[in-house]
Amino acid sequence: MKRTKIFTIISAVILIATSAFCGGSQESFSSKTISVGLLPDVDSIPFAIADINGYFTEEGVDVNLQQFKNPLDRDTAFQSGETVAVVSDLLAASLFINAGFNVKAVSMTNGSYKLLSAPNSPAASIPELKGLSLGISKNTIIEYATDKMLRTAGLSDSDIKKEIIPQIPVRLEMLSSGKIDGATLAEPLATISVLSGCNVLISTDKLGINPGILLFDEDFLNANKTLVSSFYKAYNRAVEYINNTDKEEYIDAIIEVMGFPPAAKTVMELPDYTVAQAPQEHEADEVTAWMLERKLINYKISYSELVDSSCLP
Repeated sequence: MKRTKIFTIISAVILIATSAFCGGSQESFSSKTISVGLLPDVDSIPFAIADINGYFTEEGVDVNLQQFKNPLDRDTAFQSGETVAVVSDLLAASLFINAGFNVKAVSMTNGSYKLLSAPNSPAASIPELKGLSLGISKNTIIEYATDKMLRTAGLSDSDIKKEIIPQIPVRLEMLSSGKIDGATLAEPLATISVLSGCNVLISTDKLGINPGILLFDEDFLNANKTLVSSFYKAYNRAVEYINNTDKEEYIDAIIEVMGFPPAAKTVMELPDYTVAQAPQEHEADEVTAWMLERKLINYKISYSELVDSSCLP
């Protein structure tokens, strides 16, 4: 199996268990249970709503949602067969494929990454970040989103001082305390940071940048496309519910299930959720081009190699 040198947290996990990756034994494929790995972010909320409201059961699908605190634990579970799908991103999917693993991005998820300035930072706009420190995680979707947001204001990554802070709570604390001038965070932590005086400069959802995906083990997907289609029918019902229901009716349940901080109840901003659809080809091309530029992948991964949306309803 092909090995590559990949400078990310995900790559460290990839090298742990090559033979056990994604689904492990065929027993997991025949169980007909879709185990999905989630992170505490807004991308995962429709899956939680579908479970809470019983949509999965009504569509005849046995779904096991598993919560993970960080991408490292999530990807370890994915590789060991503990889950057959994970809320992830196009960059992570490309790393897996580049390393020789059989995965497919099936649908987009709706998340948001925000570029923020610290409470006492002199930067009140993106151009004013020039020469200042910005907290990110290196060679991840956070850095990709950061570079894209900087470019909208004519800045390049060389115009700022990137501070590599992979631990999300540490990055949040350093931003809130003014130890760094700015940082990129995902929702809901980005909005929660505003409570400590941080300022939102720009966000990916406002720019139409959407690299979030649901990533499936390809063998499980090929063996269970009808089941996965029913899974997505339940997901779409959850999206319709969220878009047409007052947030107060479900926010308490979401905070409990997702493990969000209590402060999220009053400040969390939800994206405009869309029913399940394939990742956009231009987004995939931009992600892989960015990765090639940084030598994170060895070749241009094609859209067809990356995406299989044939089971979407």
